[in-house]
Amino acid sequence: GKTSTGFFVRPESKEHGVGKQIEGNLKPGMRVAVFDDTVSTGGSLFKAIDAVQEFGCTVVTVMAVLDRHQGGGDELERRGIPFFKLWESTSQGKITVVV
Repeated sequence: GKTSTGFFVRPESKEHGVGKQIEGNLKPGMRVAVFDDTVSTGGSLFKAIDAVQEFGCTVVTVMAVLDRHQGGGDELERRGIPFFKLWESTSQGKITVVV
C-alpha cells in the first residue's frame, strides 16, 4: 500500500501564527483526494480545491458524506473531478444511501 498524509484548507489565511491557508503535510506535485461532509452548491469546496490546485497539487477525487444535489456535484463533473458520496438527498429532503 501507499502512505497517506493529511491536510486541511482554511477558508482564508490566518492573521496570526504562520498565516497559512493550507495546514499539514501537503507538497506541490502531490495527487490528493478532498473530503467534505456535505456538498451543496460547492462554494466552500471549490475554494478548497482552487487553493490546493494553486499550491501545485492535483485533485484526483472528491468524497463527501452527503450530496444535496444543489449543483456542486454537477460542477465537479464539469471540471472532470470524480465525485463519490455516501448519501444523497432530494429537494424534498429525502435521504438515500448511494450504492
